[in-house]
Amino acid sequence: MPRSSTTNTTNGNGNAQAAGNGHTSGHANGNGHARSETDNGQTSGAIEQVIALRTTLREAAVQATELVRLLKAEKRQTRQLRSALSSLRELQPLEL
Repeated sequence: MPRSSTTNTTNGNGNAQAAGNGHTSGHANGNGHARSETDNGQTSGAIEQVIALRTTLREAAVQATELVRLLKAEKRQTRQLRSALSSLRELQPLEL
């Protein structure tokens, strides 16, 4: 039986590892799949769109957090104002 062109090496734990990634053409894109040269333009465009979307979503999250903070502060202020007005109403009959 003929041997394959990949060589096995030991990785220190007694298990053999193949030296190659199993792909013969294209560039590896980090997930083990080959990327063809013609996809580079489309891939980079898609990556740019994803990055832009991520940036937009982060900005929206920051704005939402700030809005929640402002609404809570306004709610606290309204509660304090109502409490103060209630206290003044209770004091009013005493002054007569």
